[in-house]
Amino acid sequence: MGFDLDWIDWNLLDDDVRLGLSDYYSEGPTLRASFTLMPEQVD
Repeated sequence: MGFDLDWIDWNLLDDDVRLGLSDYYSEGPTLRASFTLMPEQVD
């Protein structure tokens, strides 16, 4: 598709970086994930 995909593990972030995102880290059966898409690097 022309993109590199990189998954972000939010659990590795320090609590002070998570300010304003407390609902994103709620406990329970909900699983949330984020990723970035970058144009694929062609060598």
